[in-house]
Amino acid sequence: MFGNKKGLERKLTEQGGTVAWATVIDSGTRWTSGTNYENGPYTVGNKSHMKVELKVEPEGEPAFESSFKQVFPGKIPIKDFQVKVIFDPSDHSKIAILEDQIFPPGISHEQAEVAAARDKRRKEAAKSGKMAEFLEQDIAARKAEAAAGGAESAGVFIDRTGFQGTGERVVVGASPASGAGASKPDLADELKKLADLRDRGALTDSEFEMQKAKLLAGG
Repeated sequence: MFGNKKGLERKLTEQGGTVAWATVIDSGTRWTSGTNYENGPYTVGNKSHMKVELKVEPEGEPAFESSFKQVFPGKIPIKDFQVKVIFDPSDHSKIAILEDQIFPPGISHEQAEVAAARDKRRKEAAKSGKMAEFLEQDIAARKAEAAAGGAESAGVFIDRTGFQGTGERVVVGASPASGAGASKPDLADELKKLADLRDRGALTDSEFEMQKAKLLAGG
């Protein structure tokens, strides 16, 4: 049985469970339930019932591995992704991946925290009917980040050298211009580019999900 991980997460939070970073060693979807449809860059309505194997690395404590089952309503953990978990320090079998704390490899924990906070603000804005205000503030913040880090840092690079003999190097989410002051392209446009690469066979489904997650994380 997959169990009520949401309830376990809440219980462990109330009882002072340990929060730690973990790396996905392996994962697999057993089945999906619900109605799957697209709402902008987010897939909603479906739930992925998965078995996940993690390497958990608590701060100041020995690392340990854990294998368990959990249901994910949105983002899913993919091999090599990093996630935040909460667990019972006296019983490591009582563990759950925290809601919306799933991030692609290649970004720092600091970047992951920023992305999670941004996603939380987006959801709160949607609930409160203040999405227009959130988008205006978010666009300004993203432009400031791109200006501070340079155009190249705003992009997601997919090195396709040697893939199917194309020698292709695709840059998604970065402006051709260089130097500070370059703004980040529209997120929806970049997601469309990724989808087109997947449809043309230039990206596998796993690669598509990984690069999409990087874009949504702002990385």
